[in-house]
Amino acid sequence: MSCSEWAELLNGYVDGALTPADRARVEAHLAECPACRDEVAALQALVEEARRLPRTIPPPPALWAGI
Repeated sequence: MSCSEWAELLNGYVDGALTPADRARVEAHLAECPACRDEVAALQALVEEARRLPRTIPPPPALWAGI
């Protein structure tokens, strides 16, 4: 399996959405693949940044005039 084929599993890994068997497969791959470890780190950073975004963003007042 090439690293590009791991992408979906890496996303699921970061999201905590994998079965225990798939999680074990990903962890075994990560132990041997620096590129996928870097990808997991980047995904984790993205998730962390998204958590810091405001829950709601009020629309600007000018928007309502056009609706």
